[in-house]
Amino acid sequence: MRLSRNIRDNLHFLIAEVSSQVGNLHAYIDTSSSPQAQRIVDRSGYAYNLKMRIHNSCLGQIVRHKGHDTQTQTLRAAESIATDLERIAELCRDCIHQMAYLKKKSCLRPTDYALLLDQVIFGLQMVQPAIQNKDTGLALKLGQIEHHLDQDYRKLLKHNTKLLKKSDTLKI
Repeated sequence: MRLSRNIRDNLHFLIAEVSSQVGNLHAYIDTSSSPQAQRIVDRSGYAYNLKMRIHNSCLGQIVRHKGHDTQTQTLRAAESIATDLERIAELCRDCIHQMAYLKKKSCLRPTDYALLLDQVIFGLQMVQPAIQNKDTGLALKLGQIEHHLDQDYRKLLKHNTKLLKKSDTLKI
């Protein structure tokens, strides 16, 4: 089953928006530039609206084409992808809000986060081709990227937790 043009277009725009948000977060971590942070915060509703358009379109198609299991599964997958993409945009905003509490941004070590964000950007570039071509190989690669991100995150969390424990006082 092929997704409707409306769903495909909204997924395309959602992927572009999330990629932009991740890129802006990457730039903010590198430069601590307030305009980069503001861009992320200002566009907080756009990804959500795109996600809701996708969900509404999918629901409408499911209702109209009841009983087609393959079609329903494809539409549910599109909803899931939209939800996960919107969650990435939400996490970008959360990062900006949390970083506002830091007194010394230098403790962030931008290179550590740049590698993680580069992986996210690389994965985002695979989403559209995976959907368009129904490429399970790319979908599996996306799963591997998620697994590697999770491992890298845990290492970084462990490292930062050690640093905090070593510190007599929190000078962040």
